[in-house]
Amino acid sequence: MLTFFVRRSVGAGFVLVVVSLITFAILQWLPGNPAEIILGMHASPAQVANLENQLGLNHPWYLQYWNWLTKAVHGNLGTSLVYGAPVSTLILQRLPVTLSLTGMSLLWAAFIGFPIGVIAAVKKNKWPDSVIRVGLQIFLAVPSFWMGLLLMSLFAMHFQWFPVSGLDNQGIGSFIKSLVLPSFSLGLVEVAVLGRIVRRSMIDALEAPYASTALSKGLPATKRYVRHGLRTALITPITIVGMQVSSLLGGTVVIENLFSLPGIGRLLFVAIQQKDYPLIEGLTLFIVVAVFLSSLIVDQLYRYLDPRIRLR
Repeated sequence: MLTFFVRRSVGAGFVLVVVSLITFAILQWLPGNPAEIILGMHASPAQVANLENQLGLNHPWYLQYWNWLTKAVHGNLGTSLVYGAPVSTLILQRLPVTLSLTGMSLLWAAFIGFPIGVIAAVKKNKWPDSVIRVGLQIFLAVPSFWMGLLLMSLFAMHFQWFPVSGLDNQGIGSFIKSLVLPSFSLGLVEVAVLGRIVRRSMIDALEAPYASTALSKGLPATKRYVRHGLRTALITPITIVGMQVSSLLGGTVVIENLFSLPGIGRLLFVAIQQKDYPLIEGLTLFIVVAVFLSSLIVDQLYRYLDPRIRLR
């Protein structure tokens, strides 16, 4: 187990260096000067040059990256060019909102996608299965921002059941209420993905020889579904959920801006817009670490659900 963890950590470190290097190089090619963005369009060339010197932007890009990397290894992610605050502080301040948003999105996927996937598998090739498959295909095709606009117009503006935008921190109830529409908009695709995977996995499990043998020996249908269908069918969906972490974090950029939520996604949008190099690199580090940790959790769940699976 220790060898596996060390090997995965080394791999994650290599990925982090490569991704952060590519990100930094791409930012250099984008139009716009961070110093000019910070000072405004009326700043003189001398003021811009002075700020570039203060921020170290007058050095070659590879030297800027090396300076950032050496500090990041020691836990210093630098200071945001736009906010003037430590990058780690900004991320920690916004992290609870994004974790709550993605967590609620996964709950939508679990409580909607999993049951309808099971129903579709049990009712294979019957009308419930057909209706569910069509519905899941529609969910998969609908962009999250379009669904967000639709939900906002209907349930926030028309019925006024939920706030239009922003985050209400007056209490846990108000906080959750603020995240209902954004989390459903973000999680709708996950509902479709999980529902389809659960359906396919459970059908494969129920049609396996051992499940057919159990049925021929008189095992009740309900026990067959639970014993040979559900537990076996859990393994593949867990993999998919683990792989969807990066997709969910990417989706928060759109949803948090649409609903004006002060999370990681909105922070990343502002950082890219303002070419805030330290903040973008810090957020890149956060995303890579989040994906790495989610993959470790998935591996441990594998071991619990199927002891035959061994990590080599």
